[in-house]
Amino acid sequence: MDLVGGPPTVGIDMSKRAIKITALRPGRRPQFVYAVVHPTPDGAIEGGIVVAPHAVVTAVRQALSGAKLRNNRAVVGMGGRNVIIRNLTFPPMPLDELKTAVKWEAERHLPLRIEDAVLDAQVLREVTSGEERRLDVLMAAVPERDALAYHQIMTQAGLDVVAIEATALALVRTLGDTHQATAGIDVGAEGTEIVIVHNGLPLVCRNIPVGSEHLGGVPPDRKPDSSADAGAALQNFLVGLTRSIDYFQAQAQGQSVARVVLTGDGAVTPGLAEMIAAEIGVPTEIGAPLSQFATGPGVPPGLIGHDAALAVATGLAMRKVA
Repeated sequence: MDLVGGPPTVGIDMSKRAIKITALRPGRRPQFVYAVVHPTPDGAIEGGIVVAPHAVVTAVRQALSGAKLRNNRAVVGMGGRNVIIRNLTFPPMPLDELKTAVKWEAERHLPLRIEDAVLDAQVLREVTSGEERRLDVLMAAVPERDALAYHQIMTQAGLDVVAIEATALALVRTLGDTHQATAGIDVGAEGTEIVIVHNGLPLVCRNIPVGSEHLGGVPPDRKPDSSADAGAALQNFLVGLTRSIDYFQAQAQGQSVARVVLTGDGAVTPGLAEMIAAEIGVPTEIGAPLSQFATGPGVPPGLIGHDAALAVATGLAMRKVA
């Protein structure tokens, strides 16, 4: 039995505005041993794509400088519009035939050649409805060049990358009990990830190209959108959220979303949680991902209770624990 715990796993979530890192030590009593939010160099990451690799390598090293980790095992998140996640449905079939079917279906959804993508798929469940049976399959794909760029950056920063994961799927681990369907909404600077989870299974994954910058939640030294633009962005945000929930409920045989957990840079946008709750009629809370486990001295006290922005990094670090 592992009472003390092995070396921690580092979760790294990079975006246009910030590099967010958590380190979680596994064991009988998992503990967060490090957490930090470090600014991303201006113009270094745009739309989830690394534009200035050397600047990002330097920033990651700086972010990790206070960690004092004996092991640099890392799980890295990739998000944005270049990450394609689809929930697919197939009739029951042998595994080799299913792999071929997923590949053919992927070619319909991907904006690039299948040979230029890193593709993964997982059977979530088998569903029986009346006399019909189906397989619900989750497919995720990213451009190979982007995955390689992330891997190279982390290697140059001194990390051992054990996995690269879609940020929406990392978010699933931070939602707690999902016996009742739960919508996780992670509002980043440039876009928002929506994942609807039931019994631990991500049954809907969507990306909305509206983030905290569009909603008015920009840093004070940046020029915010005009009030008219922010109003239009908020409307697009709410429409995207409502459509995602409607789609889930149409597929879920009587299940409905019971709660919403709001995370990301834009989670604390004034009035956003209340507006979501009023729009969709579902209780909405601001996430506190670090509260799931104990925290050590490497986690600044000021982050505890104000850690919604760390949800994806937390979920990534939990990959080897949850």
